[in-house]
This record gives sequence, structure tokens and C-alpha cells, in this order.
Amino acid sequence: MIFRPNPAFDRFTAEGALVGRMLSSFGEIEVSLCRNAAQATLLGDTLMKALYAIRTTSTRIETAHRLMQPYFKQHGILDDYQNTMDTVWHCLKIRNQYAHCNWGDNLTAGLFFADLQVSADSDNFSHTWRHVDVPLLEQQFTYFGWTMEMIEFTHHEMGVKMGHIQSHVWPRPKVPAPAPLHNPPYEHVPPWLSEDEKALHLARALASQGGPRHRHPDNRLSTRLGRRNTPDRKSSAERAERGSRTQKDVLIHLRNNSGRASPSRIDRGGSHLNTMHLLCHGYNVQQNACFCVLNWTRLKTCIIVHEVNTNHHNEQQVGVAHGW
Repeated sequence: MIFRPNPAFDRFTAEGALVGRMLSSFGEIEVSLCRNAAQATLLGDTLMKALYAIRTTSTRIETAHRLMQPYFKQHGILDDYQNTMDTVWHCLKIRNQYAHCNWGDNLTAGLFFADLQVSADSDNFSHTWRHVDVPLLEQQFTYFGWTMEMIEFTHHEMGVKMGHIQSHVWPRPKVPAPAPLHNPPYEHVPPWLSEDEKALHLARALASQGGPRHRHPDNRLSTRLGRRNTPDRKSSAERAERGSRTQKDVLIHLRNNSGRASPSRIDRGGSHLNTMHLLCHGYNVQQNACFCVLNWTRLKTCIIVHEVNTNHHNEQQVGVAHGW
């Protein structure tokens, strides 16, 4: 064959094989779950025909769930059932991200994927690249196996409760922690990106770690901030607690991934800014319940630090850190 449909998997064959196994295995998870619904409702093949007349996988699973959940609750095995459904939905999320993506690779940096439907929501069709490797994919595939065990366990438990069987020897599986969808994006930056694209990649990655993203397509920071509603300080603090990254972490990650020297600290009249938001091409990372912004300019020589007064929607430049 002259043309290779996915040359990335030719170079990363082990990763490609694991992705293929998960894509081809999810159908077994799906039909097993639908079988549980047919068993619980006593509708048998009639329900199976109705479920598989539904063309979308997520709707089929949701329909099966709504039909069988009351029966699992009635028979006192709702907790096991809920744990099973949690793993099924997570497996679907893993499967969907690979079923609807395109791939890129680098022999040194590894294998990346991006969902172009997500790219279509960006202003310039920029891609959100995510990195996978063999250890991560093996963890995901093992999670698929745990999910099948949980489906089988609840199937046999329901059989006992309904009087179809007297007992079973299927052990109750240990509920696994959800397998990561991808490796940490701030640790894996595609080397083929431009400097601006790398900065955007890191900002998106840190946004997913530390807080909500705020889009500013025209980059008019003060105008957009003036229009935005004042955030609730309590909820801001709660979101900040979920993000563990500090100012130093942000600068270190930008330095390590950009290959440039970053400032050791940012001055504001000789004082250190300990809490801030990071705003990079319109993506915001909340680091603490403080309202400061690092605004990455299109000049590649500095970062401009702004302080934003959310009560009056004012903005002032309070410091410049050079050497970026």
C-alpha cells in the first residue's frame, strides 16, 4: 500500500494497537449493559431491539439506564449499579475522544490527538493537543476490563435478587479510580507549534487545572472585563482551592516549555504578587481569590502584570517582568 491512512500509528504501533482495542471493545461494554437492562425489566429481546433502534450510543445508554435504575433500587443493589454506570460513562468518554479525533506525532515528543470539533469553536481553528503513551493507554484499557467485571457482577446480583439463580461466585470488583483521559498537557507541548501556539497550549492546560476559562476573542482586556459580571468571591476562592498551582508553578511551566528564561519574580513596587489570574490569549487560570492578571502580550520580550479591581472594573499596570 502506498498511502498510509494514519502514519502516526505506523510510527507508534503499540499505542495504535491499544487505541484500536478500546474502540473495538466498547461495543461489548455497551451490549452487556443493555443486556442488564433487558434482564432487570423482564423485556428481553423486545427491549434489546428497541435500544439498538436508537442510533446514538450515548442516548442508547441513557435510555437503558433510565429503564433499569428503578429495578436495581427496588432490589437493594443501587450502589453497585451506580458505581457500574460511573465506569461505563467514563469508558464512553475515553472511547469518544479517540473515535472523533485526529492524530499528530513527533519521534521525540510522542503521540498527540486533537478533537477538531473543539477546534471549530476557537477563533482561528487552533487545536487542543493531548498526549498519550503506552502506560496511559494500558491503564485505560485495564479500566475497560474493570468496567466489564462490574457489569457482570451486577448482572449476577440481579439474577439472584430476581430468583433466576440461587447464588453466584462472581466477586464484587473493587471500584477503580477513573483512568486519566490523557497525560498532563502542561508537561507535553507539541514541538511543531509556534511560540504563540505553545503559549496558548500552556494557558489552556493550566486553565483546565486551576479554574474556568474566560474568552476574550478580540484581546481587549479592559473592555471585556468591564462587561463581565463581578465574580462571587467565595466561589472564586473555592475554585482556587481546587487548583494547586502557584504563581511560581505557572512561571516554571512556562519557562520549561518555552525554553526561555522566565523572571524569578514579578515586582509591584518591590513586593511579590503571590496570587493572580493567568490570562493568555483569552484563557484564564485562577490561582487564588485575588484579582490580578498576567497578560501575555504579543511582544515576546515581557509579561505585563495588571491588577483588576472587580468592584469598579478598573485596570492598571502594576509591573513589568522582562527576560521572557
